[in-house]
Amino acid sequence: MRRPLPGKSMAIPPVKPGCLSKLWRGLRAPGLAALLVLPAGAAGCDGPQYRQFDFWLGQWQVLRPDGRLAGYNHIQPIENGCVLHERYHTPTGYSGQSFTLFDAARSRWHQTWVDNQGGLLLLEGGLTEGKMVLEGESADGQQYHRISWSAGPDGRVRQHWQARSTGAKAPDWHTLFDGYYQRLPATPAPTPTPTSTPKVP
Repeated sequence: MRRPLPGKSMAIPPVKPGCLSKLWRGLRAPGLAALLVLPAGAAGCDGPQYRQFDFWLGQWQVLRPDGRLAGYNHIQPIENGCVLHERYHTPTGYSGQSFTLFDAARSRWHQTWVDNQGGLLLLEGGLTEGKMVLEGESADGQQYHRISWSAGPDGRVRQHWQARSTGAKAPDWHTLFDGYYQRLPATPAPTPTPTSTPKVP
């Protein structure tokens, strides 16, 4: 929602007679109604392009190249499988979330990342040579980021995060993070506690 400018009045001008009825007739047009309301049970994200990033789904421990723990990440599908919701946290208290989806209107993937330090990062891109590659500028416009995710034959996922100055004449990428996602073992179901059967006198 766009905020009002300082000193600007938010008074709503009077509606002319007949405008509301014209608006209602316009909303009832078949083409527009189809855009506003999906039929019950319609699957909006069932194409193969929506599944390109499914290798990232799961519960992971994130490891640095030397094997040290960087943090934990949980990625799950939400909104009928249309959105990938990431929740990341580290042992030192840092945490963040991202929302990633395939934008069919532009045939591009989009990710919005936010964290508990006020950070914001907007990335876009797609699948390139088997890797999901998303890029975008930092919120202050000082850096350009590129992050790639790739699935390995051992079931792990590599994440390579690079950045460069937006003012550089030639790309001078430096690595911010290069590590691996390793799946957490499934939590076993709790063993039920045996109870004694009361004797019938």
